[in-house]
Amino acid sequence: QESSNGHLLYAFAHEAFLAFDNGGAVTSFVNSEILELFNKAKVLTDSCVQTPDSFIQLRVVVKDIIKFMRVPLLQSLLTEMLNLDSLNLAQLYALALSPPIVGCDPESYDLLKDNLIDNDFNSQNFDFVVAALGKTMNCHGMVCDDLSKNRVLISGPMGIALSKLCGEEGDFTAPLAGYVSGTDVRQTAYLDRDILDIRLLMEQGSINGAKEIYQYGYNSKKADLFESFQDIATNRLRDQQDATRYDMYVNYFGSDNHAQEVALAALGGTGKFANADMRQRESVVVGMLGHQILNLYFWRLINDAVYQCETGTNDAVKMWDMGASVLIGSLEGLDRGGTEDGVLWFALARDMCDYFSACSGSKDAKINEKMIGLLEDAQSHLALRDCNATITIVESIEKLYPVPYIQAILHFATANEPLTAGSADTALAAGYVASEAILPLIHAVDQDSAAVISTNLAFDPSKKPVSSGAQAVYTAIKNVLGPMGVDCDEVGQHKDVAYANICKIAEVEKKPETNTQ
Repeated sequence: QESSNGHLLYAFAHEAFLAFDNGGAVTSFVNSEILELFNKAKVLTDSCVQTPDSFIQLRVVVKDIIKFMRVPLLQSLLTEMLNLDSLNLAQLYALALSPPIVGCDPESYDLLKDNLIDNDFNSQNFDFVVAALGKTMNCHGMVCDDLSKNRVLISGPMGIALSKLCGEEGDFTAPLAGYVSGTDVRQTAYLDRDILDIRLLMEQGSINGAKEIYQYGYNSKKADLFESFQDIATNRLRDQQDATRYDMYVNYFGSDNHAQEVALAALGGTGKFANADMRQRESVVVGMLGHQILNLYFWRLINDAVYQCETGTNDAVKMWDMGASVLIGSLEGLDRGGTEDGVLWFALARDMCDYFSACSGSKDAKINEKMIGLLEDAQSHLALRDCNATITIVESIEKLYPVPYIQAILHFATANEPLTAGSADTALAAGYVASEAILPLIHAVDQDSAAVISTNLAFDPSKKPVSSGAQAVYTAIKNVLGPMGVDCDEVGQHKDVAYANICKIAEVEKKPETNTQ
């Protein structure tokens, strides 16, 4: 029989469990789960010789063990916050729970750090601190049933605390930056957490740890395993529903694994990244994952949604919602406009809008609001099996999609023009990533303009950046907007550049010469 007489995790879990179960159980759920998982892990480790890839499943089991090890920490933190007898212990438990939250919900991490770690907990802040803890439970992989199987029987202050902590847990329709999913795509949306974890590990110099997450995943579950960027980048099915776009990228880069090759080179500091600053390498890795691998995944998913609609299957809305989730990401939070923590297309559009006077009153990018509207409209049409209307919306998305990358190309051409060869400025990496994201699309309509953009935005430490001048890049972009179907008004004018109005450039060049004779 369990007791609290020991001094290690087993006894700690039992003591924490006593305040969280009024159902008469004598053994803590946490201890039972951990023992079962350890036995499962033993079976997997024993089979390593016969099944060398069993470590992939073992990684999932180990993460589940870690999850249950954190459950008594959260239980004990809630107890100390209610008792107010030992704020030092509350600080200790909060500190122990913090690491996964940094790479999962930075906004909530800052709130919890301020209220529980950097300062003594103030009971007047109880409600919103508990709500923030509830938001971060999925950072640990926890659900409320992990805290107590009988929480409906728990009354008093702890019962109230659990109701605030759990909130609307299990509501898979919780929006992504305002986009309300019709299906449960939370695990797909968590791919952006892998990107953030990889960046944090690179900042700490843990290249092997970052590479492991790239290869095998960590935050996004698919069936019983993690979904990884390596799987997405090399999946043999990636070209089936988006063959034209996929072929553009393969033909332009001369490789069917270009994004992975660049990401791994930047991660390992090889090739042209051998002498690059670590911050530049981080920017390239994060950018290639979020703006090339996931963007190609986005197009595959939404085209698959159209295919599912046309063939009469039931997965069309699911595929569409998955596509929306990898364009927006979980780090954007629930509300329209998102947060400042995103790392995907949606975040880039918001980052660029201020430079181009293209923000809405809520400081979100106007183009994000339009994209959310298109995504929602298509979801409604797919639910009604209106495939033709969905195809029309996909065509509109194709014209909207390049805009943040065009803005980024123009912005970083301007920012990088004064830099010298060998500069460690991260803007070089950011401009390179933005150009790589759409150069195949530009090349398909104007090879000369693509060459100008590629030459000036290339990541080449041995050469001066933007050697032809930013104005040459602006002219190249102006040349491709019409053929790409992009509205120059959507791009806007860079507020810091006199010649930046590409719409005006186009108008001047289209104006016929006046006959003065």
